[in-house]
Amino acid sequence: MNEEPDPGSHDGVSGRIDRAAAALGRVAPADDVLRVGLGVVILAAGLHKLVAPDDWGVYLAPLFADRWPVSVEWTMVAFGVSELPFGLALIAGYYTTLAAAVVAVSMLGTLVDLGILWVQTGAGAAVAVRDLSVFVLAVGVTVRSATAE
Repeated sequence: MNEEPDPGSHDGVSGRIDRAAAALGRVAPADDVLRVGLGVVILAAGLHKLVAPDDWGVYLAPLFADRWPVSVEWTMVAFGVSELPFGLALIAGYYTTLAAAVVAVSMLGTLVDLGILWVQTGAGAAVAVRDLSVFVLAVGVTVRSATAE
């Protein structure tokens, strides 16, 4: 006799996913996972800008790069240095609302730059899609942190 599994039982893949999610929730609440994840991404991006600024400079739209008062390389280094404290603050859980809001504003500026880059050169659309997700994550962490205070 083939009986359907009880939807409330913890059998099968769905049950294992439910148990894993419950265990993860006991170890690290979702808000912490998102906050720390955002911090790690921003910290990694900042560090990479310090060691490979030319890899990032290609994403600065000619509209800005042609008028920038310093080299694109130094601009990326400055951006990288400025990202480090915000990434660390997010990882540590200090000034979360402020740090996530600064990241959100920075990512919005990045999206504007990438939109201009795309219009001017046809490049940057794939990176803009990725950065849109970081922007949305930063806004979400900002809102959750602000409402939890």
